[in-house]
Amino acid sequence: MRASSMETPPVNRRWEALLPLALVGALGLWCAHNPMLRSGFAQIQWNVGDTRLVNYILEHSWQWLIGTPAHASYWDAPMFYPVKNVSAWTEVCLGAAPVYWLFRALGAQDDTAMQWWMLAVSLLNFLAAALWLSKLFAARPWAAAVGAYFFAFGSPRVNQIGHQQLLPHFWTPLAFYALLRALEEDPPGESRWLPKRGWWLTAAALCVALQLYAGFYLGWFLALVATLALPMSLVSKQLRASLWRLLSRRTVGLLVGGVLSGALLWPMMKHYSQAGKEMGMRSLEETMMMVPRITSWLYYGADNWTWGKWLPDRLLELPLEHEHRIGLGVVTLLLTVVGWWLGRKRPLVVLIAVVSLDLAALAMMYGATLTPWRFVWQYFPAGQAIRSVSRIAIMAQIPVAMSLTLVMNEVLTWPRRWLAGAVVLFAMVEQGQTSPSYDKLRSRAHVEAIVTAVKARENCEAFFFSPVLGPDKEYGYQTDALLAQARLGMPTVNGYSGHLPQNWFLVDPNIRSQNEEARISWMLGQWAGGWNLDPKRICWVKVPLSDSEEGTVTEFTAPKALQPGERATVVVRIKNTTKETWTQQAKFRLGTQAPQDSNSWGLTRVELAVPEVKPGEEARFEVPIVAPAQPGTYALGFRMLQEAVRWFGPFTPVENVVVAAPPPPAPTP
Repeated sequence: MRASSMETPPVNRRWEALLPLALVGALGLWCAHNPMLRSGFAQIQWNVGDTRLVNYILEHSWQWLIGTPAHASYWDAPMFYPVKNVSAWTEVCLGAAPVYWLFRALGAQDDTAMQWWMLAVSLLNFLAAALWLSKLFAARPWAAAVGAYFFAFGSPRVNQIGHQQLLPHFWTPLAFYALLRALEEDPPGESRWLPKRGWWLTAAALCVALQLYAGFYLGWFLALVATLALPMSLVSKQLRASLWRLLSRRTVGLLVGGVLSGALLWPMMKHYSQAGKEMGMRSLEETMMMVPRITSWLYYGADNWTWGKWLPDRLLELPLEHEHRIGLGVVTLLLTVVGWWLGRKRPLVVLIAVVSLDLAALAMMYGATLTPWRFVWQYFPAGQAIRSVSRIAIMAQIPVAMSLTLVMNEVLTWPRRWLAGAVVLFAMVEQGQTSPSYDKLRSRAHVEAIVTAVKARENCEAFFFSPVLGPDKEYGYQTDALLAQARLGMPTVNGYSGHLPQNWFLVDPNIRSQNEEARISWMLGQWAGGWNLDPKRICWVKVPLSDSEEGTVTEFTAPKALQPGERATVVVRIKNTTKETWTQQAKFRLGTQAPQDSNSWGLTRVELAVPEVKPGEEARFEVPIVAPAQPGTYALGFRMLQEAVRWFGPFTPVENVVVAAPPPPAPTP
């Protein structure tokens, strides 16, 4: 009985270990993914651009796995048809794709599988970090869970949740854990040249390779950190001894790991290198816009629960400000310094602290043009492939996690630990964000409309999708087409990626007028001709898309012809079919379209004629227009909006008004 009790922990001991993971993990998932969870999976974080690109990449990997013919080559995703090696233009996400495959195999639709994938990889980040931190510091369960929280759910990562390729980071702490296991002492009688613990070094090398496949940015940053840390570690006698033990006692494991990880990475290096030669690398000027400023480390974004309302307006002027939301939190930074102090006698903690500060100094702009990062861009392998340098802040969550583990481990020994625990809890809430999200069913309806339209056509080699009077951004329509492609199994000329093919000028496929339809038709013909494709077999589907549930156009009366400078009145009536009252005070207005905010007719906005229009009532607008001075054909159309909030509801019909000078009077006989 005694031996059995020693081998199997009592039930209460198991709960002591599992309860912190369950509670802290649940809090982290809520803080990071609350828009999705609160909506009951009706909303998807973040937007219909990059989020759905990652969804498509994962879905492409699933279609490749199950043998769909259009997806037979993993590196040739069937977008931008018929261009090859398209998958190498962006992240491949293959190192985290099996998680997505699991949910697809269980029957989840692609968008729902994407939601579960996001939650699952966030949870894997948390659990892997907890495993590593528990081993590293022999930390108490609560301390390891708190440290893992800052790794998995820290503000820099949550602020990048719209770039879901930055979510899967669990291979990095697993690599660290494998290194710790490789450093353990061998039991007596173990073979010196082939010890079992040497295979942990093989596992660590494979984890690094898989991290590169899961997210290239995160794997590349890990390589940069290792390059800085390795020579610095030689300063410490203890760390030198650990390195020597790995080299001298784990030689076979190291060599096997190097060979296997090299073989695993070879296809990626080959295809990425080919893409770099064909598409070119990132320019230094483009990169410098996203090198952090010192203010970036104090910027959390307007959606941060704690500091979002207190941000100075000048921080919003950062170039591509959403990429500069890398702040960790004021209290979190203070606790990180405290953790470094508590670990000051641990060589590894000192090393990580020094490397972290060096890395921050290296990836920093000093003034308008001075940055040490230009040397990384110029000389470090694949440095010119890294565009958004500010994402390196995600790596800062590693030293923060280590420090907070040490702090929490210390706090748990204090008599008044509840007070210090409250400070740590505040730091955890400091990471919380309410990120943007989009309607899953609305997105799905767009995709299904495209699928239906393509299936109605015959003899299609590939398709190209154009929305008619679409209300959204152009990238949303490109990703609509990508997800439709995956469901159809038919290549598409549409595309969305980190690069664009040469001579592909179809970025905006939206048809807003006859002139734009003619423009798109010409460009599509040019693309087909450049690739020797039969234009008749590129099925161009034109699908009307609007949010008609938010209103109904009941009258639209417009002139068909005017003289230059002539005045006229357009009558528009729109029924309020929403549950919201439209008011003048809330700035509900009618705005010009074809294109949006067109000022061709002497105005861009029309106020409501009455103070409010309740649900079920109609808003009537008498729009005074002035014909353009130059003869030609001009599109005339309108749509409702709430100023500075959004456009919504259906578009009016678009009238192509002919503006022409009156014919000269007939000569007098």
